[in-house]
Amino acid sequence: MLGIASLFDQYDLQLFSLALKQIQADLAIPEAQLGELGAIVRFLPETSGRELEEIAPERSG
Repeated sequence: MLGIASLFDQYDLQLFSLALKQIQADLAIPEAQLGELGAIVRFLPETSGRELEEIAPERSG
């Protein structure tokens, strides 16, 4: 049961990694910025708005 739960927990990240080249081509993202995109996709859902303001106050408004 735990294995099945873990599979579904990581499923979205696996789909992202499979679609990364298509996303890069469609949005014209340079190769050097793919790591940043991956970090955003991985850690943004775990970060609250208040934490984002502490990380990048000039971008939050």
